[in-house]
Amino acid sequence: MRTNQCVTETIAHVGKVTGLVAVKHLGQWGRVIISAGADGRIKCWRIQSGRWGRPRLVCRQVMDAHHGAVTVMSVAGDRLLTGGADGDLQSWQVGWRGEPRLVGRISAHRGAITAAALSPNGDLVVSGGVDGLTYLWRLSTSVGLGSLPQKANCLGSLPQKAGAVTAVAFSLEAPFVAIGEDAGWVQFCT
Repeated sequence: MRTNQCVTETIAHVGKVTGLVAVKHLGQWGRVIISAGADGRIKCWRIQSGRWGRPRLVCRQVMDAHHGAVTVMSVAGDRLLTGGADGDLQSWQVGWRGEPRLVGRISAHRGAITAAALSPNGDLVVSGGVDGLTYLWRLSTSVGLGSLPQKANCLGSLPQKAGAVTAVAFSLEAPFVAIGEDAGWVQFCT
């Protein structure tokens, strides 16, 4: 039954919360919410029953993700993508053998990453930054358990109008990327 009331709350980060994503299944933890903060950390939260049946948030894991704020997050399947004020993109494997683990890092932009998205299958990443550039990346993984860190190949930059990139998205049905910019433009690129 919905009551439209807040049932629990907690202080999650030092400074502001910059992102929230839901992960369907994270090992033995089940469904979790992952938060990102200006403190450079990402945290995995599980909702559990507390006293008298009242839900409570339990922090299951804290990861120091970026030097500076985590500015963006995206999730697709068992992959979590984070971008930071440090200009790096990080790829995390979630839902595999329990705890999230860092599987790759890309020095993607000069300056903060302001937008990033994973393709629906998690193989491609589009990222944009305060540098006004948008890049398309193909993520690839090595074969086998305990494999080498994930590598990424830049497939190229996408055309820009002007200004910082503020939003990016992959189409679910057609092979294109949408790019939003601070000058008010939205572009659709194939």
